[in-house]
Amino acid sequence: MLTEQVEDSMAILADLTNRYANAIWEVGFSGGKDSTLLLHLLVEFLEERMAKQRPRLPKAIYVVYEDTLLDIPPIRQHALKVLHDLSSYSREVLNGLLKPMIVRPARGRDFFSMMIEQGYPAPHYRFRWCVRVLKVGPVRSFLAKLTAMGKVIMLTGLRADESNFRRRVIRRRMMREKENLIKVAPLLNWREEQVFAFIRQNKQPWNGHDYSLLLAFYKQLSPTDVNKQIRYGCWTCTVIRKEKALYELEKSGLCPYAGALARAKEALRDISQQAEFRVKGSGRWRFGRLNKLGRSAVKAILAWALTRAPEGLTAYIEVPYLREKLTRWLKGLLDHLDWLRDVPLDVHIGIVKEALDTVSTGHIHDPLHGEPSSSAAIKVY
Repeated sequence: MLTEQVEDSMAILADLTNRYANAIWEVGFSGGKDSTLLLHLLVEFLEERMAKQRPRLPKAIYVVYEDTLLDIPPIRQHALKVLHDLSSYSREVLNGLLKPMIVRPARGRDFFSMMIEQGYPAPHYRFRWCVRVLKVGPVRSFLAKLTAMGKVIMLTGLRADESNFRRRVIRRRMMREKENLIKVAPLLNWREEQVFAFIRQNKQPWNGHDYSLLLAFYKQLSPTDVNKQIRYGCWTCTVIRKEKALYELEKSGLCPYAGALARAKEALRDISQQAEFRVKGSGRWRFGRLNKLGRSAVKAILAWALTRAPEGLTAYIEVPYLREKLTRWLKGLLDHLDWLRDVPLDVHIGIVKEALDTVSTGHIHDPLHGEPSSSAAIKVY
């Protein structure tokens, strides 16, 4: 059965190559199971194609990682490692056809800048501003740049057996051409158990390693493992009502500090739900933006997270202008600590100074996963 699924996906890629000669391809890569499977099949397809004389190939293939800067640390680190290995593999084997790319929020539009500088409350399932600002906006901007150069084929790892919401998204968006952009889902008919079976049976073509770490994230090292149906995203995600992913990663030992990240996330949710931290709203909204006290409370939670789980803010320390912001926010907090008696976490001057030391040192070492993977060698948009 897996052979049939693989052949169907490969046939879709071959059809796209034959019908749209010299188009640009864009492949979304999150580091999760579906996007990893799609990338694996694409690499095998390209290897087979390039072995032929005068092969028909896309003009370029951009493998795009949407870096919100706050993906759960081991997941983000794994994704960056794949991109680095893929970059080397592409140069050595595929003549540079695959081009890894990191897409990030625009300056001043990252998660904590939105909360601290613009007063946005923590996202809510009825106010998912984070999706628009951190993911949709940056990717749309990048795709607009590509479509200005010609036809673009956008490959996605969406599958039809996912949630009802995602199924509606697939029906609405897939295989429709709009403004030089065609969206295609080569994994549409794959079932979840087939995805895991393939990943268990194969090795990463870009480095020869197995997928044991990725499978461990999903508790799928063997067919008898229990599927917890966990979705991974940002550790700050307050859209989900009950946290599962972080606590599972902590329990498994894959992310020992995940519980601290979960506490910091819940503190962000708490302050956003309290009237004393919000401007009084108008119209149908009871509360408006975070007030001055609320914005200082967010800075305090940042300080606490930097002392308990700095790995969750690695990206903020890696990016120079964000590191400068962290320093400025923390120094400003020193003058307002007397305001923060009701912050959900205990933050005092010692914690703020320790957080400043962490930022100024600028080096975070994760003893379980080694040095964080720098994105310096991958082009960032």
